[in-house]
Amino acid sequence: MTHLILMRHGQSMWNAKNLFTGWVDIPLTNVGIEEAIAGGKEISGLAIDEVHTSTLVRAQMTAMLALAQHSSGFTPVFQYGEGEG
Repeated sequence: MTHLILMRHGQSMWNAKNLFTGWVDIPLTNVGIEEAIAGGKEISGLAIDEVHTSTLVRAQMTAMLALAQHSSGFTPVFQYGEGEG
């Protein structure tokens, strides 16, 4: 059976200030880093075949930190489409 896992990015610097972020590329806070690691531990026993994120740093950091807790040894590969090069 296939499962879909959805994970929101950890707290960003603007989340901490209660500011709307939208597509502004704001990094994670220390709390956001801890949240991403905790989220990774929650899913560490689940099989993961693919991970998709937006191109925003907060989403990519969350994915990398979460996957570092996973037993799969999954290595992230980023594809930026037309933005590459």
